Amino acid sequence: MKEKYSNDIDTLHENQQILNIQLRRIQNNGDINNEHIEIFKSYKGIKKLDRRLIVKLIDKIIIDKVKSLEIVFKFQNPLNKYLSYLDK
Repeated sequence: MKEKYSNDIDTLHENQQILNIQLRRIQNNGDINNEHIEIFKSYKGIKKLDRRLIVKLIDKIIIDKVKSLEIVFKFQNPLNKYLSYLDK
């Protein structure tokens, strides 16, 4: 029984080390793209769109034949990653 718990503890420590490495990679990558975060933060709580905001954040607006609207942001992939930062 003691051996099983020791093995479990070893496995948990290994997993913790892997997670710490992944966390450092995410944090380092976040530093590279910090500009994206700062742009999003600077427009937090905006009440009205203006041309400057649209040019900075939106890549294109697609309206199809059925008149549905799709907005493609310049930082679409980082946007999903950084939305959590806006809550801070």
